[in-house]
Amino acid sequence: MNDSSKKPLWGADNNALVALLAVDLVVAVAFVFMKVTYYLEGFPAMDFQNEIYQYVILLPENIQQSPWTFISFNWTHDNFWALFTNMFWLVETEEQFDGFCKKGFEEAFIEIIPYNPFIHPAQNSICAIYVRPINDTKGYLLPIYHSESGKLYEDKVFSFLKSKTKLYTKDKKETLHYFPLKQLIVITLTNPTKINFTPAHEFLYSKYPHRGDVNLLVPIVKHYEYCEALFEELEHLISQPVNDFYNHKASWVFYAIEQAGLNVDIPVYEQYFKQNTEGVIYTQYHFKTLTTRPSNHFNGVNYAALNKENGCRKAFIPRNDKFVELDISAYHPYLPTYLPTYLPTYLPTYLPTIS
Repeated sequence: MNDSSKKPLWGADNNALVALLAVDLVVAVAFVFMKVTYYLEGFPAMDFQNEIYQYVILLPENIQQSPWTFISFNWTHDNFWALFTNMFWLVETEEQFDGFCKKGFEEAFIEIIPYNPFIHPAQNSICAIYVRPINDTKGYLLPIYHSESGKLYEDKVFSFLKSKTKLYTKDKKETLHYFPLKQLIVITLTNPTKINFTPAHEFLYSKYPHRGDVNLLVPIVKHYEYCEALFEELEHLISQPVNDFYNHKASWVFYAIEQAGLNVDIPVYEQYFKQNTEGVIYTQYHFKTLTTRPSNHFNGVNYAALNKENGCRKAFIPRNDKFVELDISAYHPYLPTYLPTYLPTYLPTYLPTIS
Protein backbone atom coordinates (compact mmCIF):
# COMPACT_ATOMS: atom_id res chain seq x y z
CA MET A 1 0.00 0.00 0.00
CA ASN A 2 1.30 3.42 -0.97
CA ASP A 3 1.43 5.81 2.00
CA SER A 4 2.66 8.79 -0.01
CA SER A 5 -0.80 10.43 0.08
CA LYS A 6 -0.92 10.48 3.87
CA LYS A 7 -0.39 13.81 5.63
CA PRO A 8 2.89 13.94 7.58
CA LEU A 9 2.66 13.94 11.35
CA TRP A 10 3.72 16.98 13.40
CA GLY A 11 6.93 15.25 14.45
CA ALA A 12 7.79 13.81 11.05
CA ASP A 13 10.99 14.90 9.32
CA ASN A 14 9.14 15.83 6.15
CA ASN A 15 6.62 18.20 7.77
CA ALA A 16 7.37 21.50 5.98
CA LEU A 17 4.92 23.47 8.11
CA VAL A 18 6.70 22.55 11.34
CA ALA A 19 10.04 23.42 9.74
CA LEU A 20 8.72 26.79 8.63
CA LEU A 21 7.35 27.55 12.09
CA ALA A 22 10.66 26.54 13.65
CA VAL A 23 12.64 28.85 11.37
CA ASP A 24 10.15 31.65 11.98
CA LEU A 25 10.46 31.35 15.76
CA VAL A 26 14.25 30.99 15.78
CA VAL A 27 14.76 34.13 13.67
CA ALA A 28 12.18 36.08 15.67
CA VAL A 29 13.78 35.05 18.98
CA ALA A 30 17.23 36.04 17.69
CA PHE A 31 15.83 39.41 16.64
CA VAL A 32 14.34 40.00 20.09
CA PHE A 33 17.56 38.82 21.76
CA MET A 34 19.56 41.47 19.89
CA LYS A 35 17.06 44.14 20.92
CA VAL A 36 17.27 43.09 24.59
CA THR A 37 21.08 43.14 24.39
CA TYR A 38 21.01 46.75 23.19
CA TYR A 39 18.66 47.60 26.05
CA LEU A 40 20.77 45.89 28.74
CA GLU A 41 23.94 47.56 27.47
CA GLY A 42 22.27 50.95 27.84
CA PHE A 43 22.27 51.89 24.16
CA PRO A 44 19.46 54.21 22.92
CA ALA A 45 16.58 52.51 21.11
CA MET A 46 17.41 54.55 18.01
CA ASP A 47 20.81 52.80 17.78
CA PHE A 48 19.04 49.45 17.40
CA GLN A 49 16.81 50.94 14.71
CA ASN A 50 19.75 52.37 12.76
CA GLU A 51 22.21 49.47 13.13
CA ILE A 52 19.92 46.42 12.97
CA TYR A 53 16.27 47.15 12.22
CA GLN A 54 16.67 49.04 8.94
CA TYR A 55 18.61 46.09 7.45
CA VAL A 56 15.82 43.53 7.97
CA ILE A 57 12.68 45.50 7.08
CA LEU A 58 11.49 45.88 3.50
CA LEU A 59 12.34 49.31 2.06
CA PRO A 60 11.81 49.70 -1.71
CA GLU A 61 14.85 51.94 -2.25
CA ASN A 62 17.15 49.43 -0.46
CA ILE A 63 16.10 46.30 -2.35
CA GLN A 64 19.18 46.19 -4.61
CA GLN A 65 21.57 46.59 -1.67
CA SER A 66 19.54 44.37 0.69
CA PRO A 67 17.72 41.68 -1.35
CA TRP A 68 17.36 39.47 1.75
CA THR A 69 14.72 41.85 3.12
CA PHE A 70 12.20 40.17 0.80
CA ILE A 71 12.31 37.31 3.32
CA SER A 72 13.54 38.86 6.56
CA PHE A 73 10.70 41.38 6.89
CA ASN A 74 8.34 38.49 7.67
CA TRP A 75 10.22 37.89 10.94
CA THR A 76 10.74 41.44 12.17
CA HIS A 77 8.30 41.02 15.05
CA ASP A 78 9.55 41.94 18.53
CA ASN A 79 6.28 41.09 20.25
CA PHE A 80 5.59 37.36 20.75
CA TRP A 81 1.79 37.57 20.74
CA ALA A 82 1.78 39.78 17.66
CA LEU A 83 3.91 37.14 15.92
CA PHE A 84 1.93 34.17 17.23
CA THR A 85 -1.50 35.59 16.35
CA ASN A 86 -0.46 37.26 13.08
CA MET A 87 -2.90 35.40 10.84
CA PHE A 88 -5.75 35.68 13.34
CA TRP A 89 -6.13 39.48 13.28
CA LEU A 90 -5.19 40.31 9.70
CA VAL A 91 -8.22 40.32 7.37
CA GLU A 92 -6.60 40.63 3.93
CA THR A 93 -8.57 38.45 1.50
CA GLU A 94 -12.14 38.61 0.26
CA GLU A 95 -12.85 35.24 1.88
CA GLN A 96 -11.52 36.42 5.23
CA PHE A 97 -13.48 39.65 4.93
CA ASP A 98 -16.71 37.76 4.21
CA GLY A 99 -16.12 35.69 7.35
CA PHE A 100 -15.37 38.83 9.34
CA CYS A 101 -18.64 40.40 8.18
CA LYS A 102 -20.54 37.41 9.58
CA LYS A 103 -19.33 37.99 13.14
CA GLY A 104 -22.57 39.82 13.83
CA PHE A 105 -21.33 42.62 16.08
CA GLU A 106 -23.11 46.01 16.04
CA GLU A 107 -20.66 48.22 17.97
CA ALA A 108 -16.94 48.65 17.42
CA PHE A 109 -14.01 51.00 17.92
CA ILE A 110 -12.29 52.03 14.69
CA GLU A 111 -9.04 53.80 13.84
CA ILE A 112 -7.94 54.89 10.39
CA ILE A 113 -4.29 54.31 9.48
CA PRO A 114 -3.51 56.83 6.72
CA TYR A 115 -0.68 56.83 4.20
CA ASN A 116 1.06 59.49 6.26
CA PRO A 117 -0.14 60.71 9.70
CA PHE A 118 1.37 64.17 9.10
CA ILE A 119 -0.59 64.91 5.93
CA HIS A 120 -4.02 66.50 6.34
CA PRO A 121 -6.83 63.91 6.06
CA ALA A 122 -8.47 65.97 3.30
CA GLN A 123 -5.41 65.14 1.14
CA ASN A 124 -4.65 61.67 2.51
CA SER A 125 -5.51 58.08 1.64
CA ILE A 126 -6.21 54.98 3.72
CA CYS A 127 -3.49 52.42 4.35
CA ALA A 128 -5.56 50.20 6.68
CA ILE A 129 -8.51 50.26 9.08
CA TYR A 130 -8.42 48.90 12.60
CA VAL A 131 -11.74 47.51 13.82
CA ARG A 132 -12.19 46.34 17.43
CA PRO A 133 -15.63 44.84 18.14
CA ILE A 134 -16.58 46.02 21.63
CA ASN A 135 -17.29 42.53 22.96
CA ASP A 136 -14.30 40.86 21.28
CA THR A 137 -10.97 40.07 22.94
CA LYS A 138 -8.89 41.57 20.13
CA GLY A 139 -9.06 43.92 17.18
CA TYR A 140 -8.68 43.23 13.46
CA LEU A 141 -6.70 45.02 10.78
CA LEU A 142 -8.29 45.51 7.37
CA PRO A 143 -5.60 46.59 4.87
CA ILE A 144 -6.62 48.78 1.95
CA TYR A 145 -3.11 49.14 0.61
CA HIS A 146 0.08 47.93 2.30
CA SER A 147 3.30 46.41 1.02
CA GLU A 148 3.08 43.34 3.30
CA SER A 149 -0.51 42.24 2.83
CA GLY A 150 -3.38 41.66 0.48
CA LYS A 151 -5.84 44.42 -0.33
CA LEU A 152 -9.52 44.97 0.38
CA TYR A 153 -11.85 47.25 -1.54
CA GLU A 154 -12.42 50.50 0.33
CA ASP A 155 -16.05 50.80 -0.79
CA LYS A 156 -16.85 47.32 0.55
CA VAL A 157 -15.34 48.20 3.93
CA PHE A 158 -17.33 51.45 3.94
CA SER A 159 -20.57 49.57 3.25
CA PHE A 160 -19.77 47.14 6.04
CA LEU A 161 -19.10 49.91 8.58
CA LYS A 162 -22.22 51.74 7.45
CA SER A 163 -24.31 48.75 8.52
CA LYS A 164 -23.18 49.03 12.16
CA THR A 165 -25.10 50.74 14.95
CA LYS A 166 -22.28 52.54 16.76
CA LEU A 167 -18.68 53.18 15.75
CA TYR A 168 -16.48 54.72 18.44
CA THR A 169 -13.42 56.69 17.37
CA LYS A 170 -10.61 58.79 18.80
CA ASP A 171 -11.35 61.71 16.48
CA LYS A 172 -14.69 61.75 14.69
CA LYS A 173 -13.95 64.91 12.72
CA GLU A 174 -10.78 63.40 11.28
CA THR A 175 -12.47 60.05 10.55
CA LEU A 176 -15.25 61.84 8.63
CA HIS A 177 -12.71 62.83 5.97
CA TYR A 178 -12.33 59.13 5.12
CA PHE A 179 -15.77 57.71 6.04
CA PRO A 180 -18.67 60.20 6.46
CA LEU A 181 -20.71 57.95 8.72
CA LYS A 182 -23.49 59.11 11.03
CA GLN A 183 -22.76 56.18 13.37
CA LEU A 184 -19.43 57.68 14.45
CA ILE A 185 -19.07 58.67 18.11
CA VAL A 186 -16.07 60.61 19.42
CA ILE A 187 -14.93 59.42 22.86
CA THR A 188 -12.02 61.75 23.66
CA LEU A 189 -13.82 65.07 24.17
CA THR A 190 -13.43 65.01 27.94
CA ASN A 191 -10.10 63.16 27.93
CA PRO A 192 -7.76 64.30 25.13
CA THR A 193 -5.29 61.47 24.64
CA LYS A 194 -1.97 61.08 22.87
CA ILE A 195 -0.56 57.59 22.28
CA ASN A 196 3.09 57.32 21.26
CA PHE A 197 3.95 55.51 18.06
CA THR A 198 6.09 52.38 18.23
CA PRO A 199 9.88 52.72 17.79
CA ALA A 200 9.48 51.30 14.28
CA HIS A 201 7.07 54.11 13.43
CA GLU A 202 9.37 56.77 14.89
CA PHE A 203 12.40 55.41 13.05
CA LEU A 204 10.74 55.37 9.63
CA TYR A 205 9.06 58.75 10.17
CA SER A 206 12.43 60.32 10.98
CA LYS A 207 14.18 58.52 8.10
CA TYR A 208 11.55 59.50 5.51
CA PRO A 209 10.03 62.80 6.74
CA HIS A 210 8.82 63.84 3.28
CA ARG A 211 7.52 60.52 1.99
CA GLY A 212 3.76 60.70 1.46
CA ASP A 213 3.17 56.96 1.86
CA VAL A 214 5.56 56.23 4.74
CA ASN A 215 2.99 54.07 6.57
CA LEU A 216 3.21 51.55 3.74
CA LEU A 217 6.79 50.90 4.89
CA VAL A 218 5.95 50.45 8.57
CA PRO A 219 5.53 46.70 9.28
CA ILE A 220 1.84 45.97 9.40
CA VAL A 221 2.19 44.22 12.75
CA LYS A 222 3.44 47.53 14.17
CA HIS A 223 0.29 49.29 13.00
CA TYR A 224 -1.69 46.60 14.80
CA GLU A 225 0.44 46.95 17.93
CA TYR A 226 -0.17 50.72 17.99
CA CYS A 227 -3.93 50.35 17.49
CA GLU A 228 -4.24 47.73 20.23
CA ALA A 229 -2.43 50.06 22.65
CA LEU A 230 -4.70 52.91 21.57
CA PHE A 231 -7.85 50.92 22.27
CA GLU A 232 -6.57 49.81 25.68
CA GLU A 233 -5.98 53.47 26.56
CA LEU A 234 -9.43 54.62 25.40
CA GLU A 235 -11.63 51.62 26.21
CA HIS A 236 -12.87 53.08 29.52
CA LEU A 237 -14.25 56.15 27.70
CA ILE A 238 -16.70 54.17 25.58
CA SER A 239 -19.21 53.96 28.44
CA GLN A 240 -19.12 57.73 29.07
CA PRO A 241 -22.15 59.89 28.12
CA VAL A 242 -22.07 61.30 24.59
CA ASN A 243 -21.99 65.09 24.16
CA ASP A 244 -24.73 65.53 21.57
CA PHE A 245 -23.66 69.02 20.44
CA TYR A 246 -20.01 68.20 19.77
CA ASN A 247 -20.66 64.71 18.42
CA HIS A 248 -23.65 65.30 16.13
CA LYS A 249 -23.26 68.98 15.20
CA ALA A 250 -19.84 70.53 15.83
CA SER A 251 -17.90 67.58 14.40
CA TRP A 252 -19.81 67.74 11.11
CA VAL A 253 -19.58 71.54 10.85
CA PHE A 254 -15.83 71.72 11.45
CA TYR A 255 -15.24 68.74 9.18
CA ALA A 256 -16.98 70.66 6.38
CA ILE A 257 -14.91 73.79 7.14
CA GLU A 258 -11.69 71.79 7.06
CA GLN A 259 -12.67 70.00 3.86
CA ALA A 260 -13.18 73.33 2.06
CA GLY A 261 -9.70 74.61 2.90
CA LEU A 262 -8.44 78.19 2.62
CA ASN A 263 -7.22 79.93 -0.52
CA VAL A 264 -3.87 81.63 -0.16
CA ASP A 265 -1.63 83.97 -2.12
CA ILE A 266 1.16 81.48 -2.84
CA PRO A 267 4.21 83.85 -2.78
CA VAL A 268 2.98 85.66 0.34
CA TYR A 269 2.11 82.44 2.17
CA GLU A 270 5.46 80.83 1.40
CA GLN A 271 7.24 84.04 2.44
CA TYR A 272 5.68 84.15 5.92
CA PHE A 273 5.11 80.47 6.69
CA LYS A 274 8.05 78.86 4.85
CA GLN A 275 5.89 76.06 3.46
CA ASN A 276 5.19 75.10 -0.14
CA THR A 277 1.57 75.14 -1.28
CA GLU A 278 -0.47 74.81 -4.46
CA GLY A 279 -2.86 77.61 -3.49
CA VAL A 280 -5.08 75.87 -0.90
CA ILE A 281 -4.10 75.03 2.67
CA TYR A 282 -5.98 72.97 5.22
CA THR A 283 -6.39 73.58 8.94
CA GLN A 284 -7.36 71.22 11.73
CA TYR A 285 -9.71 72.18 14.53
CA HIS A 286 -9.29 70.62 17.95
CA PHE A 287 -12.12 70.98 20.43
CA LYS A 288 -9.80 70.18 23.31
CA THR A 289 -6.04 69.83 23.35
CA LEU A 290 -4.09 68.10 26.12
CA THR A 291 -4.48 71.37 28.06
CA THR A 292 -8.29 71.10 27.52
CA ARG A 293 -8.32 74.28 25.40
CA PRO A 294 -9.60 74.57 21.81
CA SER A 295 -7.17 75.24 18.98
CA ASN A 296 -6.93 75.42 15.21
CA HIS A 297 -3.50 74.40 14.02
CA PHE A 298 -1.83 72.17 11.48
CA ASN A 299 1.67 71.53 10.22
CA GLY A 300 3.23 73.88 12.76
CA VAL A 301 0.95 76.86 12.07
CA ASN A 302 -1.48 78.09 14.74
CA TYR A 303 -4.31 79.57 12.69
CA ALA A 304 -6.15 80.67 15.83
CA ALA A 305 -3.33 83.02 16.82
CA LEU A 306 -1.93 84.53 13.62
CA ASN A 307 0.28 87.57 14.08
CA LYS A 308 -1.72 90.79 13.62
CA GLU A 309 1.29 93.04 13.05
CA ASN A 310 3.71 91.40 10.62
CA GLY A 311 1.36 91.16 7.62
CA CYS A 312 1.12 87.35 7.48
CA ARG A 313 -2.68 87.55 7.36
CA LYS A 314 -2.46 89.02 3.86
CA ALA A 315 -1.59 85.53 2.66
CA PHE A 316 -5.22 84.43 3.01
CA ILE A 317 -7.39 85.51 0.10
CA PRO A 318 -11.07 85.05 -0.89
CA ARG A 319 -12.05 82.15 -3.09
CA ASN A 320 -14.75 84.27 -4.75
CA ASP A 321 -15.33 87.99 -4.07
CA LYS A 322 -14.96 88.61 -0.35
CA PHE A 323 -13.00 87.23 2.56
CA VAL A 324 -14.68 87.62 5.96
CA GLU A 325 -12.53 87.60 9.09
CA LEU A 326 -14.14 87.49 12.53
CA ASP A 327 -12.00 88.44 15.50
CA ILE A 328 -13.65 89.03 18.87
CA SER A 329 -12.08 90.15 22.12
CA ALA A 330 -10.25 87.47 24.07
CA TYR A 331 -12.27 85.76 26.76
CA HIS A 332 -9.51 85.60 29.37
CA PRO A 333 -9.78 89.18 30.76
CA TYR A 334 -13.39 88.51 31.67
CA LEU A 335 -12.80 85.35 33.66
CA PRO A 336 -12.29 87.35 36.93
CA THR A 337 -15.83 88.67 36.54
CA TYR A 338 -17.06 85.31 37.78
CA LEU A 339 -15.47 86.02 41.18
CA PRO A 340 -18.11 87.23 43.67
CA THR A 341 -15.90 90.11 44.87
CA TYR A 342 -15.29 91.55 41.40
CA LEU A 343 -17.65 94.19 40.00
CA PRO A 344 -17.07 94.76 36.27
CA THR A 345 -17.59 98.10 34.62
CA TYR A 346 -17.99 96.63 31.15
CA LEU A 347 -19.01 93.27 29.79
CA PRO A 348 -19.60 92.50 26.09
CA THR A 349 -23.10 91.36 25.27
CA TYR A 350 -21.86 88.09 23.71
CA LEU A 351 -20.53 86.89 27.07
CA PRO A 352 -22.75 85.12 29.61
CA THR A 353 -24.59 87.23 32.14
CA ILE A 354 -23.08 87.18 35.63
CA SER A 355 -25.38 85.65 38.19
